[in-house]
Amino acid sequence: WYIIGENDLGQAEFKFIYYNGKTRQNTYDGAFVYSRSRELTPDAMQKVYQIASDAGMNPDQFFKIRNGCFRDEAPAKDIGT
Repeated sequence: WYIIGENDLGQAEFKFIYYNGKTRQNTYDGAFVYSRSRELTPDAMQKVYQIASDAGMNPDQFFKIRNGCFRDEAPAKDIGT
């Protein structure tokens, strides 16, 4: 795992992580962003896109995950069993 980028001074804090490896079956690689907040500001997202692009990745192919605590959400309704 490699930290290949991070926020600029004054932006919401984040680290851009790249990983790669190899198993007997295949090689793998990918990336993700660690942050202290659930959402990044538009200027921080612009920096994330820049880091990804500079590393030869297409940030439009990334997926945004639902990052947070689900404790406060209403439980799923029973649809009958």
